[in-house]
Amino acid sequence: DSWSFACSLLEMITGVKPWHGIKMAPIVRKVMNRETPEIPPGLPPAVDRMLKACLCFNPHERPTFPQMYRVFKMQWTPQP
Repeated sequence: DSWSFACSLLEMITGVKPWHGIKMAPIVRKVMNRETPEIPPGLPPAVDRMLKACLCFNPHERPTFPQMYRVFKMQWTPQP
């Protein structure tokens, strides 16, 4: 789902897994306490918003893959 996609994308952007260096049990506690992985500064605003939306705790509020695709397409498609 989009949460997993966001975590994979964060790893590709930063070069480290979200919550790098933390064992599984503390990660589970973080998620249970409604904490999300850190999103690095400096991303295009649309990508930053999309990542935050992907990490919503209510899965019905997360973007669909077609919605995420549109963000990337708009962000990196050359404009005439």
